[in-house]
Amino acid sequence: MHDDLDLKAGRGLSEWAVGAVGTGAIIATSIAHDGAGGALVTGGFSGEASFGSTSFQSGDDTFDVFVMHVTASGAIDWAVRAGGASSDISYGIAHDGAGGALVTGSFNGKATFGSTSFEASGDYDVFGMLSSDLFVMHVTASGVIDWAVQAGGTDDDEGSGIACDGAGGALVTGYFSGTASFGNTSLASSSLLSSGHDPFVIHVSASGAIDWAVQAGGTRDARGTAIAYDGAGGALVSGLFSGKASFGSTSFESRGQYDVFVMHVTALGAIDWAVRAGGTSFDQSDGIAHDGAGGALVTGSFRAVASFGSTSLSCSSTENAFVMHVNVSSQTMSQGVFSGAQWFGSTLLESDNGYDTFVMHVTAMGAIDWAIQGEGDTSSDNTAYSIAHDGARGALVTGAFRGKVPFGPAVHTSDNGAYVMHVTASGVIDWVVQASTPATIAGGTTVIAGRGIANDGAGGALVTGYFEAGTFGSTSLDSRGNLDVFVMHVTASGAIDWAVQAGGTSSDEGTGIACDGAGGAFVTGAFSGKALFGSASLVSRGYQDVFVMHVTASGVIDWAVQAGGRTDEQGTGIAYDG
Repeated sequence: MHDDLDLKAGRGLSEWAVGAVGTGAIIATSIAHDGAGGALVTGGFSGEASFGSTSFQSGDDTFDVFVMHVTASGAIDWAVRAGGASSDISYGIAHDGAGGALVTGSFNGKATFGSTSFEASGDYDVFGMLSSDLFVMHVTASGVIDWAVQAGGTDDDEGSGIACDGAGGALVTGYFSGTASFGNTSLASSSLLSSGHDPFVIHVSASGAIDWAVQAGGTRDARGTAIAYDGAGGALVSGLFSGKASFGSTSFESRGQYDVFVMHVTALGAIDWAVRAGGTSFDQSDGIAHDGAGGALVTGSFRAVASFGSTSLSCSSTENAFVMHVNVSSQTMSQGVFSGAQWFGSTLLESDNGYDTFVMHVTAMGAIDWAIQGEGDTSSDNTAYSIAHDGARGALVTGAFRGKVPFGPAVHTSDNGAYVMHVTASGVIDWVVQASTPATIAGGTTVIAGRGIANDGAGGALVTGYFEAGTFGSTSLDSRGNLDVFVMHVTASGAIDWAVQAGGTSSDEGTGIACDGAGGAFVTGAFSGKALFGSASLVSRGYQDVFVMHVTASGVIDWAVQAGGRTDEQGTGIAYDG
């Protein structure tokens, strides 16, 4: 990735803001909509922490789990905690369809979840640390933990991702090692490594019972990292694996240290297809989303040379991002970055020197049928950070580039610029637009990077990221500090029609964005110091705090809220609650 795209300082304004404060660390790990314009947030905290009018205390050196609700007007109206004397943390949260939350994570030793207490079955490892079990719990719309369930064995087990099953229950993925119990099902890891894991997928009913569990994996290490509901009772799951691994009746062998996998699990708990991507180094998936048509949008990172179906991409730096789409009914697209020579299915792509962007398509049967790249000359790099479905089986992609880069028929030049491109369902780049930087400013080159993208509901794109100075269509912006947040709108024909900034005197970054259902955007990220979000001024409580802000369809920031404590927090993903 680009060394010169490091986060710097900035400022922002907002109409309202709310935060969580404490004496220790407060880490927000996941966010979900509440079905009414607000947000459900989870993570972990240490020491004393206050969430609105609710205060909790954990051990100074240990973490407890928190879940909080932020209303559509930006107020924390309830919060709940879970955990015990050892460190416990949640990694995933999902809306239950009725204003409540489904949450997963891991715990050590004895821990309490509402009126339910568990003791992890893990042993002490060779370092004298307790191994963890995973938990799944339900929090009602009024902030009460009404059920919780544990799973795991004597080795380390973790719940990494969770999705609602459409009926108030949960679909959960993560990883386990050794022998682990999931309800009445006992699974044994096939890994031959002492540090190896297998991925699992479980279904937890709306009453808190694990009714099925399925595993994948092989002789080395494999982990499930993200999960999404498929709209029909099943799950779309992504993660990473090394060595030989089996996913139902499909077997793969990684080309390098780790490859990416995407698999589908039916409503009955059977893995009916799987696809892999990757190359000669370390590749992984960190996020997955349902595309609204039965398929999956997948993101992550790769190094060196990687294959996405028939397309090979080469990473132009240490590590590049990808996004791909898998369509269960017909096709899937994914995007990221690569350097060197990489295989994507039967397609070999090769970068000239540094990193190139790739987009690949995966069919409903898990075959990569095409892949394309954004090429460059020997002095160029281009990185894809985020992808969104365009509503017509194509893809909207954003990232950053430098040097001369051909995106389809057009050549774009920038020292450090952001781009948005559209790829049709047949794998053709039909338009690209860039946010330009001045060649230099005092102290060196400026930077702009697109970090998050969402479909605006009309074939265009809502994009966020960070910038130092630049031109966004007809709008020129200068950061108030080192870096500011930007949000811009790109029409379905590839024109930037508005852009707005937020930030202050330090470093600020937009990382996650979602359409609000009316052409506007919900945006999250991090800010440091004093920052302006529209007309509201926020001040971080530590090095940096999380922000969530709303931008209208005309490009006006009408509200913002913060969360965080005395250390370092960042929002990375956001979803519209409907």
